[in-house]
Amino acid sequence: MNSAVIAVGVLILYLFGYRFYSRYISRRVFQVSDDELTPSHELNDGLDFVPTDKHVLFGHHFASIAGAAPIIATTGADIADVKDAERIRQLPLNGRDITNLFVLTP
Repeated sequence: MNSAVIAVGVLILYLFGYRFYSRYISRRVFQVSDDELTPSHELNDGLDFVPTDKHVLFGHHFASIAGAAPIIATTGADIADVKDAERIRQLPLNGRDITNLFVLTP
């Protein structure tokens, strides 16, 4: 069987599940109704809780996920850092606990 046929079949199955199963979950499990107000409408303060368009909301959601990747940097394994002896000798340790040396970073 051609892989394109399988991919189209899976896509149709996914769309069917998204359309009907999500409606079932929202209405039967979470008991969501169209009459309930969302927190942005209920707690609208013009600052933190503001009703917005769903396309703007999607853009903000995508930007917050994509923008955090360089900050988090989960692909690197450089957790530890080696401190040289001269740098440790220059530390002012008057009254400090020696275990504080372990949390130092450059």
